[in-house]
Amino acid sequence: MENLNGYRIEQAHLIKIPNRAKMEYAFKETEEKKVLWSLKDIPFKNNYPFILVTPSYKKGYYGIWKDLATALANLKLNIIISAFLTNEETEALIDKEFLGGVVLSGGNDITPDLYGGDKKSAYKPDLRRDNFEIFLYKKSVEKNLPVLAICRGLQIINIAHQGTLKSGFKSHKRDNRPNAHLLKIKNDSLFKKLSNAEFLKVGTSHHQAVGKLGENLISIAEAEDKAIEMIELKDYPMIATQFHPERSEDGDVIFEAFRKLTS
Repeated sequence: MENLNGYRIEQAHLIKIPNRAKMEYAFKETEEKKVLWSLKDIPFKNNYPFILVTPSYKKGYYGIWKDLATALANLKLNIIISAFLTNEETEALIDKEFLGGVVLSGGNDITPDLYGGDKKSAYKPDLRRDNFEIFLYKKSVEKNLPVLAICRGLQIINIAHQGTLKSGFKSHKRDNRPNAHLLKIKNDSLFKKLSNAEFLKVGTSHHQAVGKLGENLISIAEAEDKAIEMIELKDYPMIATQFHPERSEDGDVIFEAFRKLTS
């Protein structure tokens, strides 16, 4: 059993959670404090940055998708997962010098009350997760800690900046996969400087997207239906995508750019 700067490290095992579509590295909910989870069969490596990945939650289990975990591990990153923490616990973790970045992962819809949305349009929101990720993001900004935000992660950031969401993107629903499309990246964006990519071929499966763009956020790529697909915050090391790079043809470009931010 490992110890990391005062945190006990347990292992998240690769399992199939009932009623979930994909294999996940998952662990059961616990009331224990000061515990983080690593990925079984992907041990920590010396000199690799530690990246905190936020999980989804269902029926007593926290988990992150295998394809996301594999993509991050291939970047020579040490992956750790936490349960949904209180503000005090989150602040204590963010203050630890070993943390090199944060990944706000995909998942279910965000609680409509947080942005004045229609409650009928939301799919299985989890206010506990929403509050955890919003506070985690704000503290990451304070610490200038690099962030990769995926799908609902981008939406969390938009809400943290007083933005809104809108629904009704039928062409992006899960049952219409694959829905690959080409994105043009703005020339003056941080992502363009990191990747030198002019276009990205990606696939999107969300049914919600940015409505009003949050304060101080910048749209750097849009789909043909005008859905905002990538955003940035000026002078902050962040990559935020509405699409899932772990499931997109050019997704490696996103992950490699994030890796540069953690170096």
